Amino acid sequence: MDATAAAARDEQAWQRKLLPFMAGSIALMAAFFLIVSVVLLFSLYQEVRIRSGDSIVYAPAATDAVAVAQAQWQTLVALEQKVIEHRYQQVNVTLMLRAWTRYLGFLTGMILALVGAIFVLGKLREAGTSLNVEGNGFKGAITSSSPGLILASLGTLLMAITLVIPFSFDVRDVPVYLSPSVAAPSTAAPIPLASAAQLKAENCALFPGPECETHPAPAANASP
Repeated sequence: MDATAAAARDEQAWQRKLLPFMAGSIALMAAFFLIVSVVLLFSLYQEVRIRSGDSIVYAPAATDAVAVAQAQWQTLVALEQKVIEHRYQQVNVTLMLRAWTRYLGFLTGMILALVGAIFVLGKLREAGTSLNVEGNGFKGAITSSSPGLILASLGTLLMAITLVIPFSFDVRDVPVYLSPSVAAPSTAAPIPLASAAQLKAENCALFPGPECETHPAPAANASP
């Protein structure tokens, strides 16, 4: 009887000695979880919100038929570029959201495991607690008088779930404005050169040289 009472007194003394460390550790982990959650949520909000500076530069107005077609084509290309840009921005946001939820799940499981380890270290006990887990093809149960062991088991299970369950996404680049029926503006084919004189004149216009110089014929002397 005296040995049991002495063990109980030693356990209470150990718990009183460890109480500031336990309370400080739990408060520190709660503050860390809150700060990390707010920072990650703010960064996710910065990626999700629409940027006000995004604008499409339209082609200038034109009156010629070819210029109008060219302006229309440039406008469609600009619209298609913005669609692709926003599509991949949405993919990046989805990837960040999945990574954020996975990180929060892993962080929550780690905090639960650490709190459970602190409770085990502090020798906290209560009435017997039973934890039953059932799934497709498996069944498990944990019965313990230590709440720290239950918390550590739940935290480990949560960390394992966040690491094992995969996530995937699919991106398909499908044209929205530039459909296959929209063709680029084309100009008329150049007129073929019919003679050597026209070919020489064009070459001289593009690449002037000494051979392109022409000397005027001398004037005929007037007869007396």
